[in-house]
Amino acid sequence: MIIPILLIFAGVVLTALGAINYINALQGFRKAKSISYNADYNLVIDKARIVFSVLGGALVGFAFGALVLAIIYLLGSTFGNASTGTDISALHGFAKSRALFAFFGGGAKLSGGLGMSGGRLAMFFATFGPASFMSGKAAKKKAIKAMENADAQRAVSAKKVEESREQKEARIYDELKTMKNELKLSSPDE
Repeated sequence: MIIPILLIFAGVVLTALGAINYINALQGFRKAKSISYNADYNLVIDKARIVFSVLGGALVGFAFGALVLAIIYLLGSTFGNASTGTDISALHGFAKSRALFAFFGGGAKLSGGLGMSGGRLAMFFATFGPASFMSGKAAKKKAIKAMENADAQRAVSAKKVEESREQKEARIYDELKTMKNELKLSSPDE
């Protein structure tokens, strides 16, 4: 009975961590977008970039979830026993899948387990939790990179503004100097 509880608990915890990573990623994209608006440059943090980052993260999460499911299936097939006492590795087809679900459900309902429905739930959370966690982590990584790019572009923009200000000051100084020289030349001699 401990197997489904552990799998569900781990899945719920990893799902929550994945959701936190997604929230952090969205906050990071918002911060990068505000930096890009405050500094005057051409970095565009738009909705398409956010969507592609989230989809990329979801793809990573899907692949990781499939890997976790394959590992769980392999472990259950190798070490599990059906409620009849038969090794699951000896079963085939529909009987094997039903026995696996019951195994991950903590055994048949008649023997005090959660049965096949509990096993399906446990396998869902055991797959969805890591997938959610990894996809959130990938999206957060993209958001951090977007913030770093925005900060770098802001620094470049600030440097350009400073150089422009210095050039403007030098030009004004030169114009004033020229005007002073012209006034000296045009004033009557004393």
